[in-house]
Amino acid sequence: MAAPIMLLILENLTLTNALLLGGLIIVTLSKVADYRGWTRSPALVRQENADLRERNATLAAEVERLDKLDREKAQQIAALEARIEELTARDQAAVLQAIAKHEENQTAREVEMKTIVTSMTDVLREIRDSLKTGISIQTEGGT
Repeated sequence: MAAPIMLLILENLTLTNALLLGGLIIVTLSKVADYRGWTRSPALVRQENADLRERNATLAAEVERLDKLDREKAQQIAALEARIEELTARDQAAVLQAIAKHEENQTAREVEMKTIVTSMTDVLREIRDSLKTGISIQTEGGT
C-alpha cells in the first residue's frame, strides 16, 4: 500500500521539489546528529566533560559548605533551645518562690490583722463598757 503511494509521489516529483525535499531531509538529519552528539569532535567532548567535572566539583564544594553551615545553625539552635529551657525552669522556680513568700507574708499579715482587730475590739468594748457605766453613773447621780 505504501509502495503505490511512493510511486505516485516519485512520478509527479519535479526537480525543484526533489531538491527541497532532499534539503529538508539533510537539515533534519543534521539537527538530529547535532542533538545526539554524533557530529561533535572528540576534543570538544573532552572540553565539555572537563567543564562538567569542574562544575560538579564546584557544586560539591558548595553543598559541603552549606551542609557545614546547616550543622552549625542546628548546633546554635540546640544551644538556644537548651538556654530557653534553663531560663524557663529558672523563671518558674522564681515565680514559685515568690508565690510561697507571698503566701508566708499573707499568713503573717493575717495574724497581724487578727491581733489588730482583736485589740480594737477590746478597746471598743472597754469604751462601750465605760460609756455604759458612765451613763448609768450619771443617771444614778443625776436623778
